Amino acid sequence: MADQAAQGNRGDVTERPAGRLQQAVARRAAEARATVPHVDLEAEADVEAALAATGETVGLVHVAVKAFATALAEHPVANGSWRGDGVERFGRVNVALAVLLDDAVVLPVLHDADRAPLAALAARAGELEAEARAGTILAPALAGATASLWDLGAHGVERSAPIVAPGQLCALGLGAPRERPVVRDGGVVVRRTAWLSLACDHRALFGVGAAALLDRVRALLEDPAALLQA
Repeated sequence: MADQAAQGNRGDVTERPAGRLQQAVARRAAEARATVPHVDLEAEADVEAALAATGETVGLVHVAVKAFATALAEHPVANGSWRGDGVERFGRVNVALAVLLDDAVVLPVLHDADRAPLAALAARAGELEAEARAGTILAPALAGATASLWDLGAHGVERSAPIVAPGQLCALGLGAPRERPVVRDGGVVVRRTAWLSLACDHRALFGVGAAALLDRVRALLEDPAALLQA
């Protein structure tokens, strides 16, 4: 009787079995939260220069991927994985870029993202997103990630707390750019800024190392000249 009363309080209840992809995402998310002790850091980045570098094929998220990958290459302490009683360091920087679907998340991987020219990186990201949305993406394109980036800013979210996937040490969340008052040279001006949220595996990445990584991503986004030339 109690179950029937509770069900009546919620109105008509329907059930929809989860598909294989949704079930896989649910298992991975549960594993991540259960096994990876998270610590989260935030920084606000002035993205005026980064936005000026965008166009029809290159978006802010692609500049952020390149900045994140470059920072990971410069801070190899963050480009690894916790393995029971120690840390593995990876020789390549492969950034998974989350594609949010209606009922699941797909994480195609941009391999060697630190070395790829920005235009080529953006083009590959577009191809992978199209395949993910069409359901035609193949297993090799989902394998080998060393870190992840979540662009919830594309959905209007200003701040987020991304999940660190098992087998990685960090994940970066990119918020939506907004016009905000900031102080420059003693005066208040309006600039477009975006929040960066870095989630880390606290067993291996914390304190100075995590802060240095996030600060480097912020610095590269605020002065992306080196990313554009790479």
